[in-house]
Amino acid sequence: KIFYEKRYSGSLNAINNRYLAQYHPERCKTITDLLEGSRTRPEEFILQAGTKDEHPDSQILAQSMKELMDYMTLWNKSHGNHLHILNFSIHVDESTPHVHVRRCWDYIDTDGNPRLGQEKALEAAGVGLPNPDQPVGRYNNRKMTFDSMIRTEWQKILKSHGLEIETEPLPRRKHQIREA
Repeated sequence: KIFYEKRYSGSLNAINNRYLAQYHPERCKTITDLLEGSRTRPEEFILQAGTKDEHPDSQILAQSMKELMDYMTLWNKSHGNHLHILNFSIHVDESTPHVHVRRCWDYIDTDGNPRLGQEKALEAAGVGLPNPDQPVGRYNNRKMTFDSMIRTEWQKILKSHGLEIETEPLPRRKHQIREA
């Protein structure tokens, strides 16, 4: 919330003032609205290596995560600083060690204010569509390209630590219901 307040309060006030001038106070938003909005809330993703039975040592996971954060930081600096890692947490107390990462994306609007918006931010960062000849949509968007790049880098980092990993996705499976 502190990051959102520092980064987006100015642009939020400008937008709200515009709505008030247009006699649309019902459109005004708060920082809490941004934090909870489906298009403006932080995105969380999970990184994992292995299964509950076979997984790397937590130190290797932590080192791998540091290397991925370094990679994303360098990528971000060279692509306009549109990505903001809000926090990450390494969970080693559960059956499979994994990492939770929270991030958000923004771009600079025509008034020079930072605005939350993943697709516009990725476009401003120069990230292309998976299928450039197709329209932007649920199955053709810049986040797919970015996530693929990050997944490839994550796999490369894990392999550099001597881990043998599968890189082909498993087919989607429905949860199995177990009877007691």
